[in-house]
Amino acid sequence: MRLLRLKDNGEFSLAEYIDNVIPRYAILSHTWGADHEEVTFKDLAEGTGKSKAGYSKIQFCANQAAKDRLQFFWVDTCCIDKSSSAELSEAINSMFRWYQDAARCYVYLSDVSVSGSIEDNEFSRRWKPAFKKSRWFTRGWTLQELIAPKSVEFFSKEEQRLGDKQSMEQTLHEITRIAIQALQGKPLPQFTVDERMSWAEKRHTKREEDAAYSLLGIFDIHMPLLYGERREKALLRLKKMINESMKEELPFRTGFERSPSFQADLQATNRIEKSKIREEMVDLLYFEHIDDRLMSLKKAYSKTCDWFLHKKQYRAWISAENLHDHHGFLWIKGKPGAGKSILMKFLDSKAKTSAKSDTDALVVAFFFNARGDYFEKSTTGLYRSLLWQLFEKAEDLQEVLDEFDTNARRIIQRKGWQIEILKQTFARAVERLGRRSLQIFVDALDECDDKHVVDMISFLEDIGERAVEDNVRLHICFSSRHYPAITIWRGMEIVLEDEEEHGKDIARYISSKLKLANPRKADSLRAQVLEKSAGVFLWVALVIPMLNEASAKGRVEELQKRLDGIPPGLDDLFEMILRRDREDMQELRLCIQWILFARRPLKQEEYFFTIRSPTSPETAKCRVLGDITAEDMRLFVQSSSKGLAEVTKTRSKDKKPTVQFIHESVRDFFLVKKGYQRLWPDYDDRAWIFWQITSKGELFRSVNFA
Repeated sequence: MRLLRLKDNGEFSLAEYIDNVIPRYAILSHTWGADHEEVTFKDLAEGTGKSKAGYSKIQFCANQAAKDRLQFFWVDTCCIDKSSSAELSEAINSMFRWYQDAARCYVYLSDVSVSGSIEDNEFSRRWKPAFKKSRWFTRGWTLQELIAPKSVEFFSKEEQRLGDKQSMEQTLHEITRIAIQALQGKPLPQFTVDERMSWAEKRHTKREEDAAYSLLGIFDIHMPLLYGERREKALLRLKKMINESMKEELPFRTGFERSPSFQADLQATNRIEKSKIREEMVDLLYFEHIDDRLMSLKKAYSKTCDWFLHKKQYRAWISAENLHDHHGFLWIKGKPGAGKSILMKFLDSKAKTSAKSDTDALVVAFFFNARGDYFEKSTTGLYRSLLWQLFEKAEDLQEVLDEFDTNARRIIQRKGWQIEILKQTFARAVERLGRRSLQIFVDALDECDDKHVVDMISFLEDIGERAVEDNVRLHICFSSRHYPAITIWRGMEIVLEDEEEHGKDIARYISSKLKLANPRKADSLRAQVLEKSAGVFLWVALVIPMLNEASAKGRVEELQKRLDGIPPGLDDLFEMILRRDREDMQELRLCIQWILFARRPLKQEEYFFTIRSPTSPETAKCRVLGDITAEDMRLFVQSSSKGLAEVTKTRSKDKKPTVQFIHESVRDFFLVKKGYQRLWPDYDDRAWIFWQITSKGELFRSVNFA
């Protein structure tokens, strides 16, 4: 052990002592500042470091030791040569004993300030709240520094004595939740493993492995230090050593009979550690915008979609009786814009409402979004979302995470959840459902890469087949456009536009939303709108505002003419929207270019200030003054895109909404159906492809201002 002493010339010297000849000494306990502020072994050896902030703590310890007639003292920052890994390992393994053997332990609290007399009640009221909130009580290493020494005295920043462990034991117990008997010196083996572990639960260490190494003395364990092994592995090694120590050494070392509750204590400790690992794994499943698509979808219009709950196929799908026939699969198909996503949101909501009164029912959903980021439009995002929801709703299913070995967890921590690990984990979670039912709603398969969808369906079919064999109630509902290349072996199918009730839903919507003052013409116009819609809800939603605009101006005679001029079919409607007026066309072109080619969905602020030109004095002034509200930006998105784009909704206030097309069919119109030629008629296919590439680069660079 290396100790400090103050020489006659005011300088400090270091001397090494062998265990059996160590003189009486004082020891310092404190919280470290920044590394460059603390005096090191090298500083003392070279006679430097006096200008460092930490030098005053060494002087304090020397002065206080002198008052207690102690020539020697120990300070961790400078009495250990940390450049030697062997010395550092020996010191950490000996630390508890060094504090235990100290004649005095001085706790220096740099964040507790006292001005006045300690005995003064007014000053006491001021420093005690700061004492209770001191960083010293949150650090991992200071746990043993409080428990091990017989004499522990607390000092303020001004070096005034605040009290000692004995006089403040009740306050210390309230702050740390450490048993008073432990503070009084009761042998630690008489406390359960679980209780001792709990003392460190809310404490933190700078290096993650020290969460385990700082507990070596609490459990009287000696083991080599392996910095870089990560926290969970260090704790695992510690637990194994505790287990071996309890089994083989405890009765002889302490004189106490082996506790009959030891295995229960160890199991409790394992549960705590497993819980932390599970929590970390589950957190890594979550991703930003995980449910933005679902949140952004409007609710089904009043009294629409209810009919679907009574459909024969849906009733058969939701029941357990016919699982052998359809293996739990239902596929809803329909034209682009038919209203599939709204229906899926309705079904998901109804299922979750029913599940609130049924503890054996689990409901999860994922809505693919081709306009979103990578995870919103990939099967990796699907599995991550479904697993995250499952683990949040049924925590017992997190037990599947215990099956990962250290290597698998390390891969997930470093590289994230990979697709095969996700699939394997999902399969195991389904196997553990037991008597519970699981309903899964997956919307917009067509907004994910075809190859990934084929793989996903094949995987889920295998899961469904095993679920039937094991009597597990698994129900999966897909929705998509008509998908001729992808089918399921078993399952039921519903084509939305073929359903009479779907047409009635559109009729109800038209009747409610189309504002017509002339009742004689109303029925005829509504019937025409319904017929031209061909079962496409999106077409109706875009057309009705156009008709209402004419009606609001009192131009009833123009309604029929306006309706006649609106083409059936979404693609023709999009083209008409682009051509019906030529105002702000440059703004529209910028809007389409940004939404099509941005590498990620733009936040509404980025979109607004980019389209409005961030270099213009008026826009810059508004931005600085904060005169532009979120509603202003939302209205600008709607007007600049001529109604083809929208601002997403988010569940969390911390997330910023983004701008996207109102429907994937808009993107298809521009990219697949070559709708871009309506805005850029001079671009042929080759020029268009080249322009896409150059645009992406320019847009990526220019968005950085926002």
